[in-house]
Amino acid sequence: MKKKLGLFIAVLILVCSVLYQFAYAEELSPIVLKGIDFLRTYQEDTGKISGYGGESQWAAIAFAANGLNTQEVKKSQSLYEYLLQDTPAEDAAATEWERRILAIVAIGKDPRDFNGINYIQKLEEFSNNGQMGDALLLNDDIFGILALVASGPVASASAIQDSTKFLIEHQQENGGFSWSTDSTCGWCGADSNDTASALQALQASVLNGFEVEGIDVAIERAKQYLLSLQHENGGFRYDAYSDPDGSSTAWALMALNSMGLQQSAEVQRAKTWLETTQTENGGFPWMTGYTADTFTTSHAIIGLSGKSWILQIFNPDATPAPTPTPNDSATPSPSPSLSPSPTPSPTATPSPTPTPSPTPSPSPFTTPTASPTPVPSPIPSSTPALLSTNRVRNYVTNEIDQQEYTDPEVLGASEAAEENSGVMLRKEQTQDIVASTSFSNGFLFYIFGGVALAGTTVYFKKAAIEH
Repeated sequence: MKKKLGLFIAVLILVCSVLYQFAYAEELSPIVLKGIDFLRTYQEDTGKISGYGGESQWAAIAFAANGLNTQEVKKSQSLYEYLLQDTPAEDAAATEWERRILAIVAIGKDPRDFNGINYIQKLEEFSNNGQMGDALLLNDDIFGILALVASGPVASASAIQDSTKFLIEHQQENGGFSWSTDSTCGWCGADSNDTASALQALQASVLNGFEVEGIDVAIERAKQYLLSLQHENGGFRYDAYSDPDGSSTAWALMALNSMGLQQSAEVQRAKTWLETTQTENGGFPWMTGYTADTFTTSHAIIGLSGKSWILQIFNPDATPAPTPTPNDSATPSPSPSLSPSPTPSPTATPSPTPTPSPTPSPSPFTTPTASPTPVPSPIPSSTPALLSTNRVRNYVTNEIDQQEYTDPEVLGASEAAEENSGVMLRKEQTQDIVASTSFSNGFLFYIFGGVALAGTTVYFKKAAIEH
C-alpha cells in the first residue's frame, strides 16, 4: 500500500509540474516563447546551449526569467547538469566566476556550494586595491558588483562598496562607461553596452543599501548618455557611429528595466524595434543581415520579459524566491527624456567623482548589463587590442575594401568559433596579426599583436564573441 501511495504521489507531482509549466507558458508572449524554443534547438546532448561563449549561463537566466526550470531543459543531460559541470579553469578571469554566479543565483541555487565549489570565495580572491580583477579593465568590476550583490548577505560588503566607488571614479565626461580604465587609450571611449551594464551595477548597489558618494548623479548621467544612443526607430546603437543592433538594444532594455522604467516610452519603442528583428526561427540576430545567435537571443528574452540579470537576491536562510522587477507604474522613478541631447563623441578621460544628488526611491531589485566597446579610431601599435565581437563589428561597419583572410595561424584555429562568420577587423598598422583567445574580462577576445596588413580589412570566418 505504501509503495502504491508513493508512486501515486510521485506521478501527481510530475503531472502538476508539467501542468504548471504549460500554464505558465500560456502567459508568455509568443515572441518570448519563440525565442525560448530557439535556444532549445541549440542545446547539445551535454545540456550545453551552444554559441560563442557563456551562452549556457545567459540562456539559464533567460529561462529562469520566464519561470522555466533548467533541470527540465534537457536532451541527454539537462542544462542544470551542464551548469554544475561547467567550472572555470584555474587561471580563469574574474568575469568567468561572475557570470556563473549570476546564473547560479538566478536558478535559485547557493553560490557558496554549487557542485562543491564556493564561487563567492573564488570571486572575492580577485578583490585588490579597491577594485576587482584587472585594474585596467572596468567590466570585471561591473559584473563583480552584480554577482556579489546577487549573492546577498554572504558576499563581502566592502568589496561591493569599493568596486562601486571605483566604477564611479571611471565614469567618462559624457556620462558613459567604457570597458577600460586606461585614460591614455584613444579608442577606449564609452559605449551603450558597458554603460547599460554599469547602470545595472550602480542601480543594484543603490537598491541594496550601499551608499557611495556621487552614485545618484552617476546613475542619472549614465542614463542620459544611454538614452542619447537610442535611434529614432527605437533601437539602441553601440556608439554614436553605429546603427542600432539587437545586442545593444537588449542590454539597454535590461538596464532600463532595472531602473523600473518598463512602461516608459523609450522602453516601449525599444521593445517594438527589437521584436521586429526576430527571425522566422525565433532567434534574434546581432544586426539585420546576420543569422540569429544564442547570445543576442538570450539577452533579448531577458529584456523583453521586463527583467535584467539579477532575478533574485540569494537568501542563505530561506529558499530564494524571485525578487519582483521594478515597475515604474508602482514605484516612481525619474522619467527619461524622450529626446536626449546628442552626446559628444566618447572620450577616454575619466571624469571626476560626481557630487551626490537625491537617490531615486529604491524599488524591487533587478540588474544591469555589460558589453563591448567602440573602436572608431586606429588601434595604437603600442597597446595590444582587446576587442570583443561587438567592438570588432562596429569598428568595421563603415569600412570598405574588405578582404578575406583565412590563415589558420591568424584565425587561431578555433573550430568552435568557425560557425560564427561575418566578423571583421581592420588593422591600420603594418603588422603580422597573430590571434589568440583570452577570457580576460568575460568576453572571448582576440588579442592582436605582431606585425603586417596595412590598411587591410581582415574578414574572420572564425571569430570570438563576447561573454
